Amino acid sequence: MRILVTGAAGFVGSHLSKRLEDEGHKLKLVDNFSRGKMSYLKHLEVETKCFYGELKDYKTALNFTKGVDTVFHTAAVIGGEQFLHGSPSQELHALWENTMLDQSVFKACMENDVSNIIFTSSVSVYDINNQKSKMAKLAPVVFYENDFKSMPFHPDGGYGLAKALAEKQLEYMSKNGMKVGIARIFKAYGPCDDYSDESGQVVCSLMRKAIKHPKEPFVVWGNGKAKRCYLYIDDLIDALIRIFEYGESITVNVGEFKETSVKKLAEKIISLSGKEIKIEFDKSKKGTPLSRVPDIGLAVSKMNWKPTVKLDDGLKKTYDWMLKDLKC
Repeated sequence: MRILVTGAAGFVGSHLSKRLEDEGHKLKLVDNFSRGKMSYLKHLEVETKCFYGELKDYKTALNFTKGVDTVFHTAAVIGGEQFLHGSPSQELHALWENTMLDQSVFKACMENDVSNIIFTSSVSVYDINNQKSKMAKLAPVVFYENDFKSMPFHPDGGYGLAKALAEKQLEYMSKNGMKVGIARIFKAYGPCDDYSDESGQVVCSLMRKAIKHPKEPFVVWGNGKAKRCYLYIDDLIDALIRIFEYGESITVNVGEFKETSVKKLAEKIISLSGKEIKIEFDKSKKGTPLSRVPDIGLAVSKMNWKPTVKLDDGLKKTYDWMLKDLKC
């Protein structure tokens, strides 16, 4: 089968490309390298060449989607909390960039009669007020796929709104005959994730700080009480492959269902470092969701999928990769 992977040099795209290549599929890989890196593909030993392409340009999207059966659309403007939500201009940037990108790719898929598209959506489509409510301090806030239709429409900023708009477009495309798979991803981590200070997310950002400590202070944004369900990249790729192999259109939550506080995560990473590190909490960084837990019952019942990699094991694999990537 001929498959296009967008964002192929990024975190999810690089691992996905490796899996699809190992399974014998003919691949076309594209990335604009705004966040993705050729070194990720090299580390994973992906043999298929990844081409540069700015898919917000419709002619470029038409060219790359021509002659393919399936598109895995993983390309997105993404980053940590401050990168996406740090200011109104950043919210607009995430909304505009992702909306233009998705619309260009989706329209090209329709024009070129692509039969199947798998889209990496996000927990961010769900009601952000629920994730920040006072009740979130007392008990896990669990989200079900149908909550997207029944809850108030208030996604997590510009990024969440862009993902929600993309899902709506895909709904119409499905009704026009295209097979659509949507993975609403809850906090994935693993090797080849961005750990930069500008756009890195929590797991790898904290690992960078631990590895570079004491030259870099070990600062945790907020008070450390916010909880996340951390999904290792191999489990995420398994889910995307099962969505691909599923016989009809489907939208599923993809995530670990066990919460871990940011403080506990930081302590685990400090333990991996073997250093004596005191956590510094920057409580001026507020507003992050307190709790967001996926109900994965649909993925279990429809696709026989659930996470298998324990957090401690995934963190160790990720930390070992970062030591090599940082050349420590």
